[in-house]
Order: sequence, then structure tokens, then C-alpha cells
Amino acid sequence: EEEEEEEDEAFAMKAWLSLAEAVEEPSRPPRRQLTVEELARKRPRMPTPKHRTDEEWTELLPRYPVTADGYMHAFQPEEEEGYCAALAKYGFVVVKVFDEATCDATVAELMSDANSHPLKKHTITLDDPRTWENCNWPSRSKFLMNYLALGQQAFDNRTSPTVHRVYSAIFGGEKRLWCSIDKWGLMRGTANLPWGTDDQGQPVVKDRPDWRYNLLPHWDVNPWRYAQELKQGLPRLYQSLVALVDCPDEVGSFCCVPASVNFISTWTSERKSAHMRNISHRLPATDSMQNYLQRVPLRKGEMVVWDGGQVHCNFPNTCERVRMIQFIRMLPATRQSEMRDRYAPRRALRERLYRHVDLETWCPSLRNATRVPSTDSDSVIPSEHECGESVDQSRLLVLTELGRKLLALDPWDDETPTFRSLRSELAYSERDAENIDGTAGKEQPDDDEEQLQRD
Repeated sequence: EEEEEEEDEAFAMKAWLSLAEAVEEPSRPPRRQLTVEELARKRPRMPTPKHRTDEEWTELLPRYPVTADGYMHAFQPEEEEGYCAALAKYGFVVVKVFDEATCDATVAELMSDANSHPLKKHTITLDDPRTWENCNWPSRSKFLMNYLALGQQAFDNRTSPTVHRVYSAIFGGEKRLWCSIDKWGLMRGTANLPWGTDDQGQPVVKDRPDWRYNLLPHWDVNPWRYAQELKQGLPRLYQSLVALVDCPDEVGSFCCVPASVNFISTWTSERKSAHMRNISHRLPATDSMQNYLQRVPLRKGEMVVWDGGQVHCNFPNTCERVRMIQFIRMLPATRQSEMRDRYAPRRALRERLYRHVDLETWCPSLRNATRVPSTDSDSVIPSEHECGESVDQSRLLVLTELGRKLLALDPWDDETPTFRSLRSELAYSERDAENIDGTAGKEQPDDDEEQLQRD
């Protein structure tokens, strides 16, 4: 039986094959293998950087003028046309904003803040590098202080009429600005450091290359996103810092690729973006712009302002002196600018200051500032009576009328948001969130609406 079944299967297979041969199928030509050139034409074309000669790069990235003593040419605050033109050409500019007395007072406050952090074991002194050890140093990032600069002198500097005048000219005469609430910068000396005496009483000198630190060239913004924002007509972002001591080459200072912001549109068009998130981006080590970095040594009291789209970094300290700076910048007093700057005053006070600093032990003035109206141009805010509690008057901030506006405590006009209006803005934001969760269209009690208006 098994043999008969096998014979039947074989017969059925022969019949099937003969039937398949009888059906004529259209002939298909063999598939041709594509060449490399044809494959390249089918794939999407990736942007490729253009090769440029040194002469072309020099023309694209002109050098900022340097004086005979090795420092950068610094403009005076009243030379508005000059420093605005330099900023447009080079992407950064140096302006003299503070005198020597202001810088000395700021250094004293900086050192007081450096010695107030709870983890230090010894008092930090500028004359004794042995107190600069990591366990005693007030900075985890090696040159930025861990906390915001919140002293009286720090606020005097960031609300300075001179700084406001410079930024007002940079923003085309716009006076309605806010100032940032930012940090100190403190970079240790690293070479020829006096290290006490040996057993024979001879002075000991040490080098500490492990303290030597510098940032690599980078943008603080996503260059592809920033180039797109500029095309859309959004205001430019600016950053700046003030040298509190002389910062020549050996002390270390700011460094950037001049006019790289003017090249950002071309640079991004020749390269593909991995994402459009608003985060910093490092300049590739093989990029040709690495060869055109320019050091920017600063004199005491000089402020360097650079465009947010400028490639920048800092160069390291190679001497025994300390680099001391304060980060200050201003931005248009709008919610749109506020969302682009995490150190904008309302964001810094709400998100960083209230979260990380115990205001009870620091300064009651800003904790109660939202309840105290401005009464005169040079008022201490708030007074003990206005606070409704006993406070240390020596730790209250004294702010001018301009200072209150720059810190968003008082409005520039009816349309300018203030710190006082944050509560109602947050209330509306919470209501919007509820609407997103599915409560949109439901009637809200009138009492809530009236309470929001009062807030």
C-alpha cells in the first residue's frame, strides 16, 4: 500500500509539472545591479562643509583690535555708536563699566560669599593658596560659584545705570529691560604658588596643574535653532561678564571665535542637526573655526558682551593670581525673552532662589518684595513695619527705582509683567493645565474668577 501511495504522489507531481510548462508566463529581464553613482543619486544628499582657504576664513572671522599693552580695545559707555558697530562686526565687544572702587568692593563681597558656604574647613584667603584645596573651595564646576550672587554689591552691579545704558544701546534704544540674577566666577591660580616654608624656613613654591581648567569651544545655545530664531526675527540673546581684577593672558579670561555668529547661518546649512532641543553644542575638534579662536584679556572693571550665537570658551590660568568675575546681562522685559533665559529675574527668583536658598537666613527683602509697593526712588525694601516681623535691617537690599524695574519688582509700563503678577500667571497656568486634563468648557465659580483678579 505504501508503494502504491508513493507512485500516486509521483504521478500527481509529473502531471502538475507538465501543466505548469503548458502555461506560458511572460519573460522577465534579470534585475540589473545599480552602480555606486546611481545609489548616491537615489540617497538624500547630506550637507557637506565647504573647503575654505586661510584668506577666506580670515575675511569671514576678522580679529578684534588689540592695544599695545596686549589688552582689547575698550569703549566708554557714551561711545554707543562705536561699541554697537563693533558688536555687529565681531560678535563681541569690550566696554569699561566699573571703576576701581566698585571692583574692590565687589571682590570683598565675593570673598565673603566664598567663605559663607557650609562645607568649607578653613577661611579662604587670596594670599594663601593652601586654603584653595578642593575640600575648601566653593565651586563644584571649578570656576563658577555654586550659588547665585545675592549680596548688596552684586545687585548694585547688575542694576547699574552704566550697564543699563550699554544694553539699552545694544537693543536699539530699548530701555525696558530686565537684568539677570547670575553667579560669581572664581578661578584659582595654578603656578608659582607660595606654599609656606620648609623645615629650614625657606619659602616653598608649588604648581597645581590639577587646578588648571578651561571650557572647550561651544555655543550656549543650539546653533541650528538659534539660526532659525534669527530668521524668524526673534531678539538676539546676549551674555556678558565683568572682570573684577586684571585678567591678562596668564590669569585666564574669555575666549571666542570673532564674528562666528555672523557665520552661524552658513555653518548650520553645511551640517546636519541631530536635534533642535535648546541645549548647548560643542564645536567639533576638527572644525576649521578652532584655528581662529582669539583670547580676550580684560582690564579691571571692563565688561565683555558677546552674542549668544558666538562660539566661545575660556583659556586656563597659568600664574599665581586668581581670576574673579561677575556674570551680568540684560534682556528685553518680555515673557518671550524670559522663556529663553533661565537667569531672567522672575525665573531665577521663582525657580532657583526660592528652591535652593533659605530666605529666612539670607535676606527677607526679596522674600517680601512682592507685597511691598515702591514708595520712593531710594527705598529699602521692605521696612520692618512693612514686613510685619523683626528683620535684620543690615541685610535688607537697597534698590533704586531703576533697580526695582530691572529686577521686575516694578513694571516699566502697564504691559510689562512683574514679579508681583507671577501668582496670577501661575494660577492661570494651573487652570490651563486642568483644561488640558479634560475640564475645558466647564463653568468655573465666580468666586474663583474674582480671586484671580485680586491676585
